[in-house]
Amino acid sequence: MRIKNFTKDEYKAANQNWSVDASANGFMYFANHNGLLEFDGTSWKLYELPNQTILRSVKIASDSIIFTGGYRELGYWKREKNGILHYHSLNELAGEHLSRNDEFWTICTLNDEVYFHSFSKILKYSNNTISEIVFSGFANTMGRVGDKILLGVSKQGIFTIENNKAVPFITDVRLQNTSFRFILLYHSEQILIGTIADGIFLWNGEELNEWNLEWNDYFIKNEVNRAHINPNGELFIGTIVDGLSVFDKNEQRIKHYNTSNGLQNNTVLGISSDIFGNTWLALDSGIDFISVNSNKGIEIETIPGIGSIYDVAVFENNIYLGTNRGLFSKSSTTGNSDYRFIPESREQVWDCSVFNNQLFVGFNRGILNIQNDNVRTISGQAGGFSLREDPFVPGRLIESTYTSMVILEPENSVYRQTSIIKGFYDLIRYIEFDHLGNLWASHMHRGIYKLQLDSSRDSVVSTQYYGENSAFKKDHSIHVFKVENRIVFTTADKIFTYNDLENTIIPFTFFNEELGHFASAHRIVEAANHHYWFITKERIGLFQITNDNVILVKSIPKQVFTPYEMIDDFENILPLTSTKAIVCLENGIARIDVAQTDSLSEISNFIPALREIVLTSNQGDQRIIPGNKQRIEIKYRFNNVLLRYAFPHFTNQPIYFQVRLDGINQDWSAKKPEPVFTFDRLPPGEFTLLIKATD
Repeated sequence: MRIKNFTKDEYKAANQNWSVDASANGFMYFANHNGLLEFDGTSWKLYELPNQTILRSVKIASDSIIFTGGYRELGYWKREKNGILHYHSLNELAGEHLSRNDEFWTICTLNDEVYFHSFSKILKYSNNTISEIVFSGFANTMGRVGDKILLGVSKQGIFTIENNKAVPFITDVRLQNTSFRFILLYHSEQILIGTIADGIFLWNGEELNEWNLEWNDYFIKNEVNRAHINPNGELFIGTIVDGLSVFDKNEQRIKHYNTSNGLQNNTVLGISSDIFGNTWLALDSGIDFISVNSNKGIEIETIPGIGSIYDVAVFENNIYLGTNRGLFSKSSTTGNSDYRFIPESREQVWDCSVFNNQLFVGFNRGILNIQNDNVRTISGQAGGFSLREDPFVPGRLIESTYTSMVILEPENSVYRQTSIIKGFYDLIRYIEFDHLGNLWASHMHRGIYKLQLDSSRDSVVSTQYYGENSAFKKDHSIHVFKVENRIVFTTADKIFTYNDLENTIIPFTFFNEELGHFASAHRIVEAANHHYWFITKERIGLFQITNDNVILVKSIPKQVFTPYEMIDDFENILPLTSTKAIVCLENGIARIDVAQTDSLSEISNFIPALREIVLTSNQGDQRIIPGNKQRIEIKYRFNNVLLRYAFPHFTNQPIYFQVRLDGINQDWSAKKPEPVFTFDRLPPGEFTLLIKATD
């Protein structure tokens, strides 16, 4: 599951959101401190109450009428012909039943009846009349369980509503000295009851038991507040202090979200699922979205405080993380163990590479060698970036550093630095050997060098520089890699290659055409069985490349890792197999299984919906037409047209929109993230508008 944050600056309303519900058309609604918030998948709209008071609750009835409650206010919203929601207050109908300090915190619907819950009473709306259900005591919460409306009355127990009266329903003594936070229909027709200070209980129809003793103390300490079961049967429990916990059907906690791993705020005031099964949280500060599909094939391990992860290695049943703080490791077979810091590695780690059953770690103070849990410093040359084996001297390794190229060779099976490559001293980030034995070195910031080595392979006899005066036409952002044993160069624009017959660098035209967007890659990482990861500013892509075949296996937008990010210009991926990999992130890693990521491309199942058309004359007069018509006739004087679409398909991946107006345009418009399009000074005629959403 992945989290997306919506702040008050995005939805243009107050911080606090008290309740959330989803409509049948996919729109989301929130009871916000400033009014009713509507989200259609692309844009937000705030509807304020006429008296501009606070909303505390929202509930959407089966006929799509939106009921809301707040301070001394209850009513419903209904969409008018112009597409705008209009508020209908029920205050006058409530009459004397509405007391001075009534505030409606929960709304439940049952058949054609709507129940508004305040701490001192329930108001029932039915057949255009409102009746009052009174009880002695203080009602903390209300919930619908099957065909019953249940009420949690502080220090008394659980009541049900029968014939407009509150009748005792669960009177166990343990509920007669507590207060309540939620009442929820649980599995097998059981009832889950959350209390403020005594944990969570389960009623099976005959007896009351504590639910999940393992977590009882945790929920008492962190104050349960709301609960919800999603369409998959997973239980979401929101707290006041420590965010959200997710339990599977076996009552095992499978996820925990708080401010340390993605939530904006730890106080959960409302929980709901949309029609796609995603989860929405109304928070004390902001709104958060948790995607149900994003965990298919992408699993993020959050590691708070570990820092920026530049490289990762799996070695001797351990996983090693190279970070800006040093090297950390833990067992790769024990998922719940903590990462431990390796003190010899203090300072920035750049590279973690496994060769000949040994782990080499390049960092700010040199190069480490790890074997059988023994950590040795084998070079004091600062800043190890890229490690490659010299194909002409089997077993000899070359590592680029801040100032020189280090030669590492084994003695009694343990590697150590034996020399440096003489005759070349520079800040080199990536190195590769070609089939002729040339050593290609890409500078950290400027250009590429081709180095010819002497017969002993430890000295440079010829240096050739490629930069602005070469086919690259620039000095910066040029990196060297190998694809199918061929030297290639990335430029963040297009791919180049080396023509050894003419000793020149040329654009790799065929490759660029086949790669499409990924021709702008700035890094390439080789995986198994002719697979390669290409990394651009926006995406990572896995390709299978053999002979003249370039096949895109999977394209993944970087936004799927939000709120965690790959490190700009130092993005890195560790391939585990041809289709599995680990992605380095800020304060975490992502495990990818491409074979399971089909859910990332569900966009073709959804169609953008026209919400409104804004017509403007050259004199500035405006007309707004709702978007619920198939054919629209526009007077010529209003020939400046703005179209606004909704797209309630919620995902963590970016979505782009394009339109084409047949009769005017032959080509699709440029992609844009907001489905709002304008056509100015349209000529007379009849036109067909086409729109598409793409990822």
